[in-house]
Amino acid sequence: MEDIAKRKEQMSQFFQYAMRYGLYLGLFFVFTFLWFIVAFYINIFSLQISIFIPFFAIPVLVYFYGKKMREQVFGGEIRFSLAWNFGTLLFFFAGLILAFTMYIVIEYIVPGLFPQIQTNISNALNEILKEASANNMSQQQISLIQEQIRMLNELLLRSAIEVAVDNLWNCIFWGIIVSLPIAFLLKKQKKGRQTSLKEVG
Repeated sequence: MEDIAKRKEQMSQFFQYAMRYGLYLGLFFVFTFLWFIVAFYINIFSLQISIFIPFFAIPVLVYFYGKKMREQVFGGEIRFSLAWNFGTLLFFFAGLILAFTMYIVIEYIVPGLFPQIQTNISNALNEILKEASANNMSQQQISLIQEQIRMLNELLLRSAIEVAVDNLWNCIFWGIIVSLPIAFLLKKQKKGRQTSLKEVG
């Protein structure tokens, strides 16, 4: 009975840690999103490129949160499957926070954000198209640029709720992928002991 009670307590703490660290990761995602908006409006190329820098910190954060959870909840031992589930849950909760923030920002705070992005990028692509025509580029290359303009227009005409939901699904998808190698790094069992899945929940 004590083992069952202990496992239930561990799983309860597991989800609490996933929600707490998912909140932290979500705030990090929100910071990156707001950084993108500021970089776009300031229109400084180096700042726009720098928005990709925080993405390199995401796996480090997920590993750090997973390691802390492993030590404090399971006493330093965890199976691969549970570590993978933890990483995926982090991205799910973070994605919820990001999706909610994106909806509020795009719908109410900066409603002209996507149309402005669409205009700027379309103008740039149209300039490239004019230069391509003037430089006698092949019809295939010109058609490719025209297709990119068409796809961009379709992408940026989505509503705020569509953008938010798409980003939530993207967070979950990438969470599943990114958490795989991290789970391999996090998994840890004592030598000579094969913990069953039931032992950890």
